[in-house]
Order: sequence, then structure tokens, then C-alpha cells
Amino acid sequence: PHLSFTSEEEQFGQEEIRKLGIPDGTPFVCFHARDASYLKAVFPERNWYYP
Repeated sequence: PHLSFTSEEEQFGQEEIRKLGIPDGTPFVCFHARDASYLKAVFPERNWYYP
């Protein structure tokens, strides 16, 4: 696997998923994206221009 979690992290994640109203065992997709505003704020010295 690309990621591994401790049992405590797994439990925390499951609890957070339940708080979102997603029942146990239900498949879901997790999407993570960072836009240019994030990059400019965190790494202002770097040029993020892509031609």
C-alpha cells in the first residue's frame, strides 16, 4: 500500500467518517487538491507557473 496507518489512526478515521454520516463499510472517494492560492501562500518564493 502507498499509505499505512496505526490502529489508532484507523479508529480515528472511522469515527470521523461516521460523523459525516457515511455508514460503516460504505465505499467512498477521497479527493485532495491544492490550488495556486495554497501554493503561493505556503511557498511564496517558488515560481508555480506551468506553461
